[in-house]
Amino acid sequence: MSEQADEQDKREAPAGVQYVVHPTPPDKQGRRQRCAHPVTRKTYSQEELAAYVAARSPLLNAATVMFVQREVHEAVKEILRQGDSVAFQNLFTMQLSISGTFEEGGAPDPEKGNVLKPRVRIAPAFIKELNKGIAFVPKEGTP
Repeated sequence: MSEQADEQDKREAPAGVQYVVHPTPPDKQGRRQRCAHPVTRKTYSQEELAAYVAARSPLLNAATVMFVQREVHEAVKEILRQGDSVAFQNLFTMQLSISGTFEEGGAPDPEKGNVLKPRVRIAPAFIKELNKGIAFVPKEGTP
């Protein structure tokens, strides 16, 4: 999408979190409920996030922010590979977990689908802060 079209979308988009509503799959009794999901207007690339952060601070430029992002990314991978976790205070905690199942007494085996995957736990304080003042706006065409 071009920058001009992107700017046009921002001007036309209502303020708040857009959402869509849809029915859930039927339960055992065949009943369906309604479920709502937020609709992302934009996914920021690392470069765009760096520019966004730099624009908020007179002490930083996008290149510095990108450098720090890459270094944090590499450091987090290294720490997780050591079996440790990383906590971003009052934001979230990242750690590795093992997916799949394995026999009692046996070790996880990637060939059987046991792989390490990141698990992120969002801090309750962050969730509470994030939800403060959010306006929910139905996406056009949503019942």
